[in-house]
Amino acid sequence: MDIHSAKGSILYSWGSDDNQTEDPQKNFRNPAYDGKRGVLGDRLYSEYISEADLSNVKKVATRTASAMKSASYGERKYIAEQAVGFYPTSGSSDDYSFSRSQVDHTLNKIYGFMMEYGYQTNFYPTLEEFQHTVMDTAAGFMEFCLAAADIGLA
Repeated sequence: MDIHSAKGSILYSWGSDDNQTEDPQKNFRNPAYDGKRGVLGDRLYSEYISEADLSNVKKVATRTASAMKSASYGERKYIAEQAVGFYPTSGSSDDYSFSRSQVDHTLNKIYGFMMEYGYQTNFYPTLEEFQHTVMDTAAGFMEFCLAAADIGLA
């Protein structure tokens, strides 16, 4: 889990382009698609993720965001979303950790996530905002661990 303070989202892979589960040849290792990634909503390229992996990351992210929202006294709206929905990235920590086992199948699979917990209008919270954020993230971290165990990662 990579932790940031800007939005109110739990982000999951991929950050480079829209996800798709149909064509495994469309992946970051395939040089035929160099220069074609990062255009959201096009039909030329979308990053491959298996249906099982997509299901797992969505479950964990959704449960984490829901727990954070429940702890926020209704003040914050936390959502689970694919990282590219925040803005396209390349080489972020969540994608790097997830990609390692795809490059080297002898490595354990690591699902990477990014928690955006802050207030969009304020990177530097007031004391009251900070106290609310502590409660939100504590609930999120606990549910994150429980969700990870439920999908077999613990």
